[in-house]
Amino acid sequence: METLSLQPATRITPMPEGRAAAGGGTIRPFDAGRLLATLVVDVALPWLAVILLERQGVALVSAVAAATVFPLGSILFAWLSRGRVEVIGLAVMVTMLCGLALAMASGDVRFSLVKAAPALGLFGTACLASLFTRRPLMFLVARYFSTEGDPAQAAIWNQRLSIPGFRRAMRVLTLVWGVALVLEATVGIAVAILVVPETALVVERVLGFGTMAGLFAWTAAFARRGEAQARAFSAASSQAAPPAEAAPAETSPAAEVAESAVTVPRPASPDATDDAFPQSWYPVALSRELGPESLLGQEFLGSRVVIYRDAQGRPVVQSAWCPHLGADLSVGQLVDGKVRCAFHHWSFDPSGRCVHIPTGDKIPPGARIATYPSAEAFGLVWAFNGETPLFPPPGIPDAEESELLVESVRVAVRDIESWVATSNGVDFQHLRTLHALPVETPPLVDVGPYGLAYDIETPFYRQHGRITGTNCFSQHLRVRGVDMFMLFTGGALGRARTMSYYAIGVRRGPNAAAELAAVKAMVDRLIAEDAPVLNTIRFRKGALVASDRHLGRFFRYVETFPKAPPLG
Repeated sequence: METLSLQPATRITPMPEGRAAAGGGTIRPFDAGRLLATLVVDVALPWLAVILLERQGVALVSAVAAATVFPLGSILFAWLSRGRVEVIGLAVMVTMLCGLALAMASGDVRFSLVKAAPALGLFGTACLASLFTRRPLMFLVARYFSTEGDPAQAAIWNQRLSIPGFRRAMRVLTLVWGVALVLEATVGIAVAILVVPETALVVERVLGFGTMAGLFAWTAAFARRGEAQARAFSAASSQAAPPAEAAPAETSPAAEVAESAVTVPRPASPDATDDAFPQSWYPVALSRELGPESLLGQEFLGSRVVIYRDAQGRPVVQSAWCPHLGADLSVGQLVDGKVRCAFHHWSFDPSGRCVHIPTGDKIPPGARIATYPSAEAFGLVWAFNGETPLFPPPGIPDAEESELLVESVRVAVRDIESWVATSNGVDFQHLRTLHALPVETPPLVDVGPYGLAYDIETPFYRQHGRITGTNCFSQHLRVRGVDMFMLFTGGALGRARTMSYYAIGVRRGPNAAAELAAVKAMVDRLIAEDAPVLNTIRFRKGALVASDRHLGRFFRYVETFPKAPPLG
């Protein structure tokens, strides 16, 4: 593995001019003219040659053999001029040669009548099958004829698939071509087999010409309509300058488009009150702090919890207030896997039930402490605000914890709500201004019931970001071929008081320790740049602009997120 070398002043390498992805520069358009020229030479000219040669009295098999000169010439020209194989010409020539071979071997001229039908049928079938994959076949065809083997342009084309409208257009295009070509091939082969050769020849010509002409006419109209819609949307977006006193995130066209692209079927929060907190996973301790005999106390959700490990080594998070007289259990002891209160030595098991009172009195039914769902991941101990977790503990995109060398760090206490710093994960403006990082803004951030996600891929870096719950942002960042994994989260100590943590990781390998140290230096620099703002901010959702559309969407997501009061 290549050693990562990132100094504190490292910046992500900016894109060269004219090569940025959608939303940040220029992408080479689909070269429809070259595709049309290829189809004329490889498909139309061989077809016309057969017709003309037959009119001159040349036998059908000989005419088809002579017509192979066109796809053969196309293949040679493409190889000599661009160093690439012309796949359409190759497919047509192979199909024609196979038909000729079968016709000569069997003495049945009908095999030569089918000409390109098998190849077109297979291509149509492949189109339909590709609809079940991430990249429809017509997208690959368009990318092939637009990028000319340029990896940077190919990567930008790949990024366009994250745009819902573009992805939908490619699927429609693939579906129409697939159905039309499969039908054309099926009818063509049936006619060649069932109808006398003289009639079959006429039908095959009309069917082939009609199908291809119809497909090209429809595709051209479909492309023009898509371009017109894109120009209209671009013009509308460029004029969307919201008034200074309004709430632009609620009214700007860009924000409305992002809003309409997602649905959030999140359950209502009937128990939400002024004392309620988002039902999210919160970090409460570093894993390394929690030894087998440790008993930790921690502020949590405006109250306090006690944290320890059970007999199996699993973390336990419980209310710290003894139900007898309210003593803080964290100043007690852990005895035989049970929390013993320092005041009167009442003992509580990991379920929260009181199991022993030294005086021998009957244990009251209400002698229990609340136990929070807990977990351990990426060097952090987590507690969920609720009796039953609504979703799994946070992770990092594209990696399992077992694959990584991980380090977790407690940063600082800040007087903000736990989700405020998390909003930085979708605040792409602040990455460019505060941190001077030349990052792209994703065209869409996907919003689910309990999280948000986006994936930015350019020729120079990849950023796969994810927000889990309301207070955890994690990302997989790849720069210069090196993978870095990061998680930033906040534990809610109170309504507007948060303990911030982060965890970082790199893939295990001989240079993992050095790479992890370099990632830590970069993350510490970013945190230091954020600190003056987060330490002094008096947060309010003020006058947003169109560029804040993802940020505004996150604010609405937080506002409607399920909430509940702490368990104890």
